[in-house]
Amino acid sequence: MSRGHIHKILTNPLYIGKVCHKGVIHEGQHPAIIEVDQWEEVQQVLQEQSAIPRGQKTSGRPSAPLTGKIFDAEGARLTPVHTQKRGRRYDYYISQALKTAPVPPDRTTGWRLPARAFEDRIAAAVRRHLQTTLMRDLVPLAEVKLIADATSVIADAGTDLLSMIERVVVGAGRLALTLSRKDLGHALSVPPDRINPNSLRFEAPTTLRRRGVETRLLLDGDVLPRDETLIANIAKGHAMLDDVTAGRSFQDIAEGHGVSVKRVQQILEFAFLSPHSVRQIIEGRQPSFLTADWCLKNDIPADWSAQDALFRAA
Repeated sequence: MSRGHIHKILTNPLYIGKVCHKGVIHEGQHPAIIEVDQWEEVQQVLQEQSAIPRGQKTSGRPSAPLTGKIFDAEGARLTPVHTQKRGRRYDYYISQALKTAPVPPDRTTGWRLPARAFEDRIAAAVRRHLQTTLMRDLVPLAEVKLIADATSVIADAGTDLLSMIERVVVGAGRLALTLSRKDLGHALSVPPDRINPNSLRFEAPTTLRRRGVETRLLLDGDVLPRDETLIANIAKGHAMLDDVTAGRSFQDIAEGHGVSVKRVQQILEFAFLSPHSVRQIIEGRQPSFLTADWCLKNDIPADWSAQDALFRAA
C-alpha cells in the first residue's frame, strides 16, 4: 500500500459518519466508527508532520497558519477553506456547521472569518500584548539587554507572531488568546522556563461586522480598510453628474469615458449617496456590506434620510 493510499484513508471523513463530495463534507447515512475529535487530531498530526504541510503552499508560505488553533466559545474548531472568484483566491476560517451540507437554517450563528484580515488582527493583538507585558512581567528579573533584544524582535514586521499562537477562542465581544511558551521563547531567544506562564493568556475586546454569513472581527480601535473601488466610483459618479448638468448626452459621456451608456447610468447612482454615507466610506467606517457591487445590485433611495435608515438596518 502506497503512502498516498494511506494518507487518503487517514483523511477520509467516511469514518466519522460523513462523506465528501466536491470539497464539501456532508452528513452520511452510516454510523461513525471513530470519534470526531480523534479524527481531527489525526488531521492535525498529518499536517504537522508532512513534508509540505497541508494548508501551506509549496513556496513555504502558509496559506492558513492558524489551522487547528481557532475554536468557538463551545470548543468547536474552525477549519480553513477557500473559494475562487474571478481568478482570485479568498481564504476563510469557518465553523464546521457552515461547511457541512445541507446548511442548517441557523447558519448565521456560525463563524466565517476572512483569513488574511483575521490573521492580521491576531498578529496585532499579540504584538500589543507582548509590548505591554515585556516591560512588566513577561520575563521576570529580565536583564536590560534581554528586554532590548526582545523589544526589537517584537517590533520587527518580519517576526512571525502567528507561530507563537497556541489557541484562539472566538467569542462575541472578545478573543481569548493563549501563546505557546516554547514557541514564544524560541522567537525571543529566551529559555521557555523563564517566561511567566501567567502572561501567556490574554483577551482582546472586539466588535463584529456581519455581511450575510461572513463576519469581520475588529479589535477595539480598528477600522475597516478604505474601499478604494467604491471611492473611485463615487468620484466618477460626480464627474458624470457634472457632465449631465452641463448638457452632455449619455452617449457623449459614455464615449468620453470609454464605457457603455448603461454603465454611465449605473455609475451615476453613486453620485446620490448621502454626504454622511460618503464621509463614512472615505474614513473606512461604512457598514461592511456597503460595497460598489452591492450598490450596483440594490435599489438605493434618493432621499438621504431613507438611505441612512436603510444602511443602519441592513
